[in-house]
Amino acid sequence: GMKKIAVILLMSTTFILGGCNSSKTNVRVTSTVATVTRPEEAESVTENEPTSEADEEIIEQREGCTFRSSIWGDDADTVKKYETKINLEPMENGGLFGETTVSGYDAYTFYHFENEKLYEGLYLFNLNYTSGGQFITAYNSLKNSLIQKYGTPNIDTIMPNEKENLIEHAGPSKALEYGYVVYIATWKKDNTSIMLTMSSQNYKVGMVIQYLDINYKPDVN
Repeated sequence: GMKKIAVILLMSTTFILGGCNSSKTNVRVTSTVATVTRPEEAESVTENEPTSEADEEIIEQREGCTFRSSIWGDDADTVKKYETKINLEPMENGGLFGETTVSGYDAYTFYHFENEKLYEGLYLFNLNYTSGGQFITAYNSLKNSLIQKYGTPNIDTIMPNEKENLIEHAGPSKALEYGYVVYIATWKKDNTSIMLTMSSQNYKVGMVIQYLDINYKPDVN
């Protein structure tokens, strides 16, 4: 039989970020529901099958990768060819899904395509923490890893969803759990925008890193 795994990404949210010059930056986190159908372990391939020479083909290193070993505009077959570290499975929406670790934290990886062209990569963290404080520690650790890779963030903020006195009274851990604040950091690298975000919905904290093709325009069709 098949067992289904549903993975739900952060709610669809539009954050309005006000700057000193009062110009506003809209940052959009898209919501994704991925239903992944997996065969039961019993159906797994038997070990020690002879591998053909084709399976052992050496994948050359690619230049100009934009998300992992992929480049914006790749089709799913190209992504699968170069993604040697994750066992990717198809999703019902045509995307690809797999499990990995990012800086030591367990995450689901998503590849999203439009018109069969890769335009977005996501890490959705799968962390079974019991307190907001543990998530904040993980967020700061991931943010520091991204700073080492991409430099100073364009945006690095904790945005209020509630009145300041409520947030202060709750303290950082509870304010995150209650959904009073949203953590967000963004970078730009060549033709990729990178966003690390953390927020809570129904007392469940979610953390995502989004890699997005800067030139992506949603297909109105």
